[in-house]
Amino acid sequence: MANGVWHRGYNIEVNLSLPDLGHPDRPGLLDEIMTSVAERDPELLECLAHHDGNTCESEAGGKSPWMFVRRGRVGGRRPLVAAHLPVTHKPSAAETDQHKATKERVVATALRHGLEASAEQPVRGTGGRGVADALVTGPDGTRIGWEIQYYPLSPSAVHRRSVKVPATTG
Repeated sequence: MANGVWHRGYNIEVNLSLPDLGHPDRPGLLDEIMTSVAERDPELLECLAHHDGNTCESEAGGKSPWMFVRRGRVGGRRPLVAAHLPVTHKPSAAETDQHKATKERVVATALRHGLEASAEQPVRGTGGRGVADALVTGPDGTRIGWEIQYYPLSPSAVHRRSVKVPATTG
């Protein structure tokens, strides 16, 4: 963890140890750096060592040079701390051959076992409308929508996707 980060938008060092972050002229800076990475450019905050052209132990350990800021816990205090984002792979809009092959295998396996199955089926679940990569229907009418994924996904993202179980086709 670090007590400072480089803000690439303003080209400034943000000192997390100071109440004004070292920039009294930027009153909204704290809110900006505390914004969830999902809601801002993930490359907004950079490791100071990386920015200065030095080797960072976290990067050497497989982390990205990009940072996020959170409240830590030290005794009864809650200081700001920065940590490296994990290295992730961005999904592409186009399906890979591996994705297509897995989707076809799910459908073919279900059909071979006497179940109904189709690919790219529109579904409506408790979370709204979506398109399942493959939709398999059991003999009792129970439907399971398959979403084929080949990139790192956080447990919370898996949960969010899992609660969108298809209820009806449409």
